[in-house]
Amino acid sequence: MRINSNLNIAVVDDHQIIIDGIRLLLRDKVNIVLEAHNGLDFCKKLKHLKPDEQLDLVLLDVGMPIMDGFETLDWIKKNYPSLKVIILTMHNSTESVLRMIELGADGYMLKSTNKVELLNALNGVINLGSYYPNWVSEILAKQFRKNTPTLNEREIEYIKLAASDLTSKEIASKMGVGVRTVEGVKSFILSKLNIRTSSGLIAYAIRNNLINF
Repeated sequence: MRINSNLNIAVVDDHQIIIDGIRLLLRDKVNIVLEAHNGLDFCKKLKHLKPDEQLDLVLLDVGMPIMDGFETLDWIKKNYPSLKVIILTMHNSTESVLRMIELGADGYMLKSTNKVELLNALNGVINLGSYYPNWVSEILAKQFRKNTPTLNEREIEYIKLAASDLTSKEIASKMGVGVRTVEGVKSFILSKLNIRTSSGLIAYAIRNNLINF
């Protein structure tokens, strides 16, 4: 899926000037169907979207009143797990990056980013499932090097098959086990690596050279 005007996104930020700037920056590129100034505002407005306005992606700030980005992302991933979220913020601390990714963020960008990189992030998240600029990847690499669990051959085999966009049934067939066993392996690996989503698992595999695209 390529970025086009049919892509519905929400912008959640407590500064209207930021929302206006993003709307201007992405004009003719996406369809901004929802604006909100905090997480609670977003949750309320989300319920009133029309069928043709259903969201594909959310650009989410971190520091907001009433309901901040951490709480909002946690709510989104629990209630709309397939909805993609890119964090767009001024916060570049390691703590903020790691916490957001742990909560399931599909991308993390700074507000100082330019139009080209923001479009790259949108493309990456929509087409590949995630997008992290180099400085975020460096933070993740350092964190994983600190305490990287050892994966056995069977677990690595599962990750490679999962990255090939196979169904659980197809993976089970190739591994010679049942579907329930495959689901158990997946849950165990996610828990072992402290990763919450499949896109996070694939990002981990790429960073650690388990798979190549």
